[in-house]
Amino acid sequence: MSKEELDKLSAEEQEQRPATNRAGRARNIIEDELVVNAFAGMEKSFQAAIRTSEAGQSALREDCYRMLRLLDMFKSAFDKHLDDGKVADAVLKDIGARRKTIRERMAQWRNAS
Repeated sequence: MSKEELDKLSAEEQEQRPATNRAGRARNIIEDELVVNAFAGMEKSFQAAIRTSEAGQSALREDCYRMLRLLDMFKSAFDKHLDDGKVADAVLKDIGARRKTIRERMAQWRNAS
């Protein structure tokens, strides 16, 4: 394996690092106790408002439904970062395996010389 190929692996690693960093940040936010409790409280409040609304309060139900959808969209945005991070981790694992194979081949080549 040539230096160019090793440089290519390093470049691939650098391309994946931002996704793994964003995934870590997203995980820290979305799993934070304050965020989890805030989301649970808002969901509970919106669902209760929908269940206890009067027949003529369709605007309230619509607003609560939109807020529930917004919470789902917010969570989905973070889930995308987590998914992207999983893909990046798999790519980095593959790069590590290729790099190990290269080192092993180089060692064998040196030992054979």
